Amino acid sequence: MKSRLSQDVREANDNLLEAVKEKKIGELLDTFDKEKSEVKNFPIWNSYLHLADILMQLIKAQRIGD
Repeated sequence: MKSRLSQDVREANDNLLEAVKEKKIGELLDTFDKEKSEVKNFPIWNSYLHLADILMQLIKAQRIGD
């Protein structure tokens, strides 16, 4: 199980590096920036997701005792 997970992580890392080398990431980010400016309530949802992330990190820290 652990070796399969390790292999998946390596594969995902290789895919990410390949995408960065091919500049697909830059194109995706440009597209994201363009499209998010067209959505009127994007800042509200982005703030909500940021708040949810903070709360999830707090819950995790309390559970593991950090």
